[in-house]
Amino acid sequence: MRHFWARVHDVYHCRARFLALSSAVCSNGHFAIHESDRSVVKTLLQLAGFLQFSILIASALVPRVLNWRRNLAGLNPFLRKLFWVYGVSIVLVIIAFATLTFLHTGAMAAGEPVARSLCGFIAIFWTVRLVVQITVFDARPFLTTWFYKLGYHTLTLIFTYLVLTYAWAAIFPHTNFSL
Repeated sequence: MRHFWARVHDVYHCRARFLALSSAVCSNGHFAIHESDRSVVKTLLQLAGFLQFSILIASALVPRVLNWRRNLAGLNPFLRKLFWVYGVSIVLVIIAFATLTFLHTGAMAAGEPVARSLCGFIAIFWTVRLVVQITVFDARPFLTTWFYKLGYHTLTLIFTYLVLTYAWAAIFPHTNFSL
């Protein structure tokens, strides 16, 4: 058995020879997948975290650009407050996604089970947001300047990037990936 273990696992360097082994088998700091592959995924996830924080800049502009004060004035006060609560809740979720990504980029890149689940949930969230952006919202009446048009299309690209990055981290965590 000892001879078999030496063939499967390099005990001196704590790395797999031909089988990928759990991090429970190796001590911290030694990885079963290529570190360079993991660093690419880490970089993509860190960019995703940064982009989610940048989305908040656009979110801060929405009430003014869409003139919420005037456009929501005709709503029942309960519905107007509910609208604001939904908006604040979405902002808090985006902050949580970005913060969790920055705090747990390593676990996400390593494909740890809970991190994969989180990546899957974030990918679903941004997929729904992207589908809504493309099929439900008709922003044309509000895209009155080149700046607003650029911002709208940039957000669409960011949503697409977030979907692809988090889906990749959730579905293919140990796949070799190089640019």
